[in-house]
Amino acid sequence: MLLVLPADRKLDSRKARDALRVKALRFASKEEVLNLTGLQPGSIPPFGSLFGLSTHCDPALGENASINFNAGDHAISIQMAFDDFIAMEKPLLISIT
Repeated sequence: MLLVLPADRKLDSRKARDALRVKALRFASKEEVLNLTGLQPGSIPPFGSLFGLSTHCDPALGENASINFNAGDHAISIQMAFDDFIAMEKPLLISIT
């Protein structure tokens, strides 16, 4: 799964485990990220659907009208209206920060 949260917040593992109803949660290794997405960590756009992954988004990301994210490359960024992101990706909104 892909968890999307604001860059200025930290993942709250306990909240995430409770919201996702899982006993354990871990970050994918660099190799796993590359195998799953074909991309380097930090360059992955917030669209898990592109990679066959479910997308879960912290609602705090919507506190701003737009979001910025890398577009498959560390040197290329995109700005998108948060509402457009929600309409396109349809992530599950869960509080994880």
